[in-house]
Amino acid sequence: MNPFPFRLLVWVLLISGTACSSTYTLSVKEVNPLTSNLREVSGLTLDAEKQLWGLNDSGNPATLYQIDQKGNLLDSVSIEGSTNKDWEALTIDPEGTFYIIDGGNNGHNRKDLKVYSWDMDSKEVKTIPFSYENQTEFPPAEEKKFFDLEAAFWDQGNIYLIGKNRFGAAEAGANVYKLSLKNGSSTVSPFTRLDLGKFVATDAALSPSGTLAVLAYRLAPLPNVPGLQSRLFLIDNWKGEGSYTITAYKKVPSKGLLRQYEAIEWINDEEVIIGSEEIRGRGPVLIKVRLKKRK
Repeated sequence: MNPFPFRLLVWVLLISGTACSSTYTLSVKEVNPLTSNLREVSGLTLDAEKQLWGLNDSGNPATLYQIDQKGNLLDSVSIEGSTNKDWEALTIDPEGTFYIIDGGNNGHNRKDLKVYSWDMDSKEVKTIPFSYENQTEFPPAEEKKFFDLEAAFWDQGNIYLIGKNRFGAAEAGANVYKLSLKNGSSTVSPFTRLDLGKFVATDAALSPSGTLAVLAYRLAPLPNVPGLQSRLFLIDNWKGEGSYTITAYKKVPSKGLLRQYEAIEWINDEEVIIGSEEIRGRGPVLIKVRLKKRK
């Protein structure tokens, strides 16, 4: 057996603080086709009725899609008063307000980044512009391109944003920002970094008990390997702005097929559901994964 993949599965990456010895076993429960309406799925969130909602990224309508946990389309809602410049993440608060993160910034030249809040009952849409305090050039030099964004989640009245660095700059770590929802707009600055190695964050979700799951990928490192490698990084006992220790680092199975995982949500404290967009003629899928913590 080649020891390198084994080391990847058990490698513990420390951000700060004291190492935690906890780890997880990972098993795939289901793989289901995802409705073609979400062929470029980039964010998932779970409502109070345990139905999933998803969105597509740039080049697609400003629409949210409600699906069941088998990937079947239940409903679609056009978000009036919004534009899908590059929607990259979706989250929800306990009152049922959705937050659509229009933060994709591949060119690192956007000055119109925003979060849309949408109330499912009233259909009211509000816009929360944001900008990066440490970005002064549009675009910056290649080695300073830390201002793309695909991962976000709600916690305690704030939206936490996890930056997606360029692949060449990924080892600098993923910046984490806190966007307060109390203000009409905000300038955000990084308060910590997550060391994801050479991986870049594509989505994140916080479990009911406070475990943060960060979905990430990188291009296959070997030449002539046409694939993406996906990983889950887990942080137990998320505290907002405390110290951070990545307590587990797990490979996301592709079931033998090339997949581009872009969206994640917790179903309960032991299960996540992950969305892969359409890639190279293979349709989008939902994969349900059980993450059981070892004692």
